[in-house]
Amino acid sequence: MASRQRLYWALVFALGVGLRLALFSGYGLGDDPNFFQSYSSILRSRAYNPADHYQMRFGLWVPVVGSMRLLGVTEAGFIGAITACSIANLVLVYMLARQEWERPWAMLAMGLAAVYPLDVLCSTLFAPDMILATYCFTALWLYRKALGAEEGGASRRAWAGASALFLFFGFVSKPWVMLVGPLFAVEAVRHGRRGWGCTLVTGGGFALLVAGYLGWQQVRFGDWLYHISVENPVSIFRPYSREILLDYPRMLFARNEYGAYFAGYYPHALVLLAVVFVRRARAAGKWTAFFAIMLAGLAALPAHREKGQWVLLIPHIFRYLPLVSIPLCLALAAYVREGLLRHRGVGAAMTVGFVGLSIVECVALTAPTRDAFGEQRRAIAVLRDFPEEPVSCNDFFSFRFMSFAQGSQGARRVRVVRAEDPARRQALFAAIKDGIVVTGGSSLPWYGCPRCTANLGAFQVPATWALIREFDGPLTGYRAEPQRLWRVSAAAAEAHALLEERPEPEASVSSCARWSTGATTRSRPRSAKRSCATRRRRSAASCSAGRASPWCAAAGGAGSVCSRSTSRPRPTRPRCATTSSSSRWQRPHAPT
Repeated sequence: MASRQRLYWALVFALGVGLRLALFSGYGLGDDPNFFQSYSSILRSRAYNPADHYQMRFGLWVPVVGSMRLLGVTEAGFIGAITACSIANLVLVYMLARQEWERPWAMLAMGLAAVYPLDVLCSTLFAPDMILATYCFTALWLYRKALGAEEGGASRRAWAGASALFLFFGFVSKPWVMLVGPLFAVEAVRHGRRGWGCTLVTGGGFALLVAGYLGWQQVRFGDWLYHISVENPVSIFRPYSREILLDYPRMLFARNEYGAYFAGYYPHALVLLAVVFVRRARAAGKWTAFFAIMLAGLAALPAHREKGQWVLLIPHIFRYLPLVSIPLCLALAAYVREGLLRHRGVGAAMTVGFVGLSIVECVALTAPTRDAFGEQRRAIAVLRDFPEEPVSCNDFFSFRFMSFAQGSQGARRVRVVRAEDPARRQALFAAIKDGIVVTGGSSLPWYGCPRCTANLGAFQVPATWALIREFDGPLTGYRAEPQRLWRVSAAAAEAHALLEERPEPEASVSSCARWSTGATTRSRPRSAKRSCATRRRRSAASCSAGRASPWCAAAGGAGSVCSRSTSRPRPTRPRCATTSSSSRWQRPHAPT
């Protein structure tokens, strides 16, 4: 029996890991360039910059920089710490559930976390709150472990001390660590006097660590709350309003702009089951209460009073919601357990169907980021074939290109086309005289700037632009035009003009024929006779060689044959006939 349960556990765990890796999104959200620049600079310089508020989040950058050191300065290295914490949270959900229920119900909770759409999405995006959730709920598990340990044992104090340490890791990451405070308070009250020792060690240890950190900031920077002060200039606060307070509930319960649900149907199922089993709320509703408390805190905090009114930190972004993913999955598991205990057959069938529906929702939810960021990767792969050409593109494409450019030379190639106004953008396009131009394509799917994308719009592409590659992608809210790569070259335009000026090869050969047959009334000069003979010999030689000059390729005439002079290469049309008069740019046949 034990071996079979271990097999089931491994299968559920593999499902969660495989789903996350299969639906990889990667680098590309709005703040990613700032995080990447800050944390890669720490990796290069081996020191942090206290003036950069991103680098004052020690609990975040330590694992991220460690991942980049291990996996390299790549998307996998940048996202690796987030993915690792998402996978660790699967085990954490199991261990938290195991403190309350038997093994099968703990595996049920882990299974629900494995296919939870929001965590699957954020596991391969740069969602720092995934790391914060790991710190907070590891601390809670350790605290509950200490409360359940034998009284008077050294292990009990060790568990409690470790809980304080993980709470401190959360504190030096983001101020949202305070949202788990009510959970610790409920556990402390529930255990009464028996848990006072553990509460003292955890609470006192956490207080000492925080006091030491604040004291270090006072000595080092002259400010007790320097880690908050350094963020104030870039923080945005708005007065409380109903619209702002309902941001996160709306994200959880309503469809997003692309028709998917961030949380799948988890909150809907939780509300439905809570109503059906309302009489079991005392036994099954603890995690539901924890989830509601944390969601309310996330929606209403942090805040302060300013100019006679309370103001709230914004914006509210979906990637902050992984902090409440663990209590949501445990709350749903508690009510699903109640249903399975009463109606095992029907409950099992509905649970399997719910898991399948959640997997489908995972695919739909991750589609925009997988599509948008994947297209950018493919475009950059093509640009590597032109290592010396300058690249003109919009801001967000340039961020990705510069972040993963091979060396500083690659970053210096970028010329940013920054204009939200179409007329201004067209003027910038017209001023480009050389290099590669990236137009159209996807903007950031969620909170980007669609009007900042370098779309062509009504711009008439000049003759100096040659299309290199066009990527097939559906036109959506984040993609108004297909992504195209153009090569701009004045030499190519000159080659086209020269081709238009030269006479048709058929006219030249027929002229020679008229001279040779005496079709004209004038006598034929000897020099003209030699010229026609030479022309025919060159035509036959070029056809038999079947080679194309680079000037022909620049002019768009693949497979055409060009002559070269001693002064400079000059493009010319093919000197031999093809299978039809309208296909003279095909590869020439051998002369007859």
